[in-house]
Order: sequence, then C-alpha cells, then structure tokens
Amino acid sequence: MGADDGAGRHPKPQEAMSNNSTHILAFGGGGFLMEPENPLLDDYVLALAHSLRPKICFVPTASGDSENACLRFYDAFARKNCIPNHLPLFRRRVADLRAFVLEQDVIYVGGGNTAL
Repeated sequence: MGADDGAGRHPKPQEAMSNNSTHILAFGGGGFLMEPENPLLDDYVLALAHSLRPKICFVPTASGDSENACLRFYDAFARKNCIPNHLPLFRRRVADLRAFVLEQDVIYVGGGNTAL
C-alpha cells in the first residue's frame, strides 16, 4: 500500500489516527470500484485521516464523472463512519474548489480513462 512508518511497516488504523502527519497514498486498483466485497483498502484510507468521522470526497474525473462510479462510492462509504461527498469536474457545482478541497479529510481520486 505504500505508506509506512519508516521502519517498513504499515500503520494500524489506530496508529494512523493518532499520527499528525499528512499522507499521500497512491494505489493502482482495488478499493470500492474494483473490489466492493473487500473493504480493507478503503478502511485503511479512512484510518489515515485525522478525524474520528472524516470527510471523504470522491473525484470521478478520470471516469468522466461517471454516475455509476459515484453511486458505488456512496454505497461503499455511506455505511462507514465518515461523511462522503463527491466533486464532479465535468459538471462542476462548486465555485471555490480550493476551499472545498481544504475542507475534506480525504480526497479519493478514482481511476478510469484520463483521456476523457
């Protein structure tokens, strides 16, 4: 998964939540879009947030702001202890992108065809 504590081990969710550092976690594949029956990667992402109920924002741009991808995101994260939201960029509804993004604890950028 890429993020480790410098000693080569991945933080446990409770360790990640007590850590005051910022994380950038990049992964190719997995998560709610590819493995909806396996929540481990999504749970790990939420555990890295610095909040007991993190605000998580899905950015579906690479899939052309796919409605299906957004529905799958809400289906996966509505059951978790978080506040899900999404940021469409093809049909933008947010005027101040910077302020909106800075309000989030997690930005989850979906995959797809980046040539769209």
